[in-house]
Amino acid sequence: MAWTQLTDPIDQDVELLTYPEQLINQSKVLLKQCTDYHFWRADDSANQDLGIIACAQTGRYWSVLSVSTLGLSIYRDAFETCDTMQIIAKVLGQEIAPTAVKSKGCMCGAAPPPYEVQKLSANKGEQVVSDFVQDLIKGQRVHKAGLVFQQQPDEKEETIMAKQTESSKLIAFYKALGELVNLQTHTGYNGDTGKFNAEVIYAKINEHELLYHLVTKLPYKEKDDQQLERKRHIGNDNVIIVLREFESEQFEPDDFITSHQIKVYLVFDVIEENQNDLLLKIKMYSRGVNQDYLKCKITEGWLMDEGMLENINILITNACLSAYTDPELNRRLNAKWKVLLEKAIQ
Repeated sequence: MAWTQLTDPIDQDVELLTYPEQLINQSKVLLKQCTDYHFWRADDSANQDLGIIACAQTGRYWSVLSVSTLGLSIYRDAFETCDTMQIIAKVLGQEIAPTAVKSKGCMCGAAPPPYEVQKLSANKGEQVVSDFVQDLIKGQRVHKAGLVFQQQPDEKEETIMAKQTESSKLIAFYKALGELVNLQTHTGYNGDTGKFNAEVIYAKINEHELLYHLVTKLPYKEKDDQQLERKRHIGNDNVIIVLREFESEQFEPDDFITSHQIKVYLVFDVIEENQNDLLLKIKMYSRGVNQDYLKCKITEGWLMDEGMLENINILITNACLSAYTDPELNRRLNAKWKVLLEKAIQ
């Protein structure tokens, strides 16, 4: 898939594009009230969606918590009865005729495909929904990215991966992003790579954890021209941050780091350095992702002060989240959710 540069950003500060904290909290509260649980699955090879609807009678009406391959949704006081067909139609955003759902132990009555519905026990349903919400929260709150730097425009992958010394600009940049921690002793998010002897940049902002694989801190092998261990970490990150110690309008993602996993490049050019303050210009490149996640106010210079640093961290977080809108990564995420949801009927 071809790379595109974001050239028409909206003129506003960066907003975090995760599930709102209010929605997460409401789902936990509603789950405790739910009494009816139904597993549903598309009985159609062209549609692989599946999920669980959890229903709670709240006064005269029914409220529904839906977890599915489509994500998490709450429908407060939206239904007069716990009608599974009507609820599934609402979840899918479409109209389903009364004959479109077939029954497996539920009260919806027999009907042919394309949807299969199965009533679950309260204990089973609550556990699976709770596990799904927790997995969703974790995925929304832990993020990792690679961090590399260029000192000259002609530096290619081999040179970038072999760097051992750090410039004052790089040090100022990564110290502003977070703190150095050793993965052997670090107790926070570790990038899902386990514990090994390497330093990374770590930041915790509200409930979000960000981890940066800094190329100069990853293990270096003297006789490895390609530095495959370094590339194994950075090449598996979906987002790469590039600090360039020069200003240029040119950047070629296809000629930078070879990896199918990389979906977003955030390129920061240093315009000016004054002691520990950096004036930066940013360019963004993506492939296969929803660019709405990358929209922000881009000016000629971002001064890396406390106020702008919050924007940068949120932008990096959104870039990491955008990767899951890539069709291939989205399929992997759906596959994981399917496994989790299918536990409900095992």
